[in-house]
Amino acid sequence: MGSKQIQIQGNYFNQQETGFIDKIYSHNKPRTYAELAPLKNIDPKKIGYLKSFFTIIKSILDSYSLLLFSLSTKSSKLKPLPKNNAGWQKKLTTEQYAILRRKGTEAPFSGKYLHETKDGVYSCAACGNPLFLANNKFDSNTGWPSFDKEIPENIKLIPDHSLGLERTEVVCSRCRSHLGHVFNDGPTKTGKRFCLNSISLNLEEK
Repeated sequence: MGSKQIQIQGNYFNQQETGFIDKIYSHNKPRTYAELAPLKNIDPKKIGYLKSFFTIIKSILDSYSLLLFSLSTKSSKLKPLPKNNAGWQKKLTTEQYAILRRKGTEAPFSGKYLHETKDGVYSCAACGNPLFLANNKFDSNTGWPSFDKEIPENIKLIPDHSLGLERTEVVCSRCRSHLGHVFNDGPTKTGKRFCLNSISLNLEEK
């Protein structure tokens, strides 16, 4: 029987394989390689391409879902802003005030979110403004929670020349509370490493 090639996402498949491909696409949950390989004698490279495709789609959907979650909770979770330092001191704990308002830094490997892996949105501990999606968090082995991507409109970057160093401070765009610093040595495609204080954050679980 002759075979006709079709193209899906830039990759070619034989006509007799199209029923198999349609089955993959129509299935609600992407199959793993181990589940797919025994079904048809298809080149493993082709299945690898499909696996990569579904991984990308899942990542996009997860990010979109978490972003919607952050937007839906933003208005209800935002906290009133104190009018002066005395108000902030009353609102925050001594440790929170020292870091969020006085630009301090918590001790490395001491933060409660350092090894946290739950899904959700990390918001500003001072005002509730959503800042980072949990699926953008990674282990940088530096001792502080790290992220490779922010919610842009809720973050403000400020040049920091303190301690004789050239750094970029990360603050909440709503209340201007100190969160940490961002560096251009991240291991992911963004190249960013937002190095933050756990005390500056609050995780709203999904």
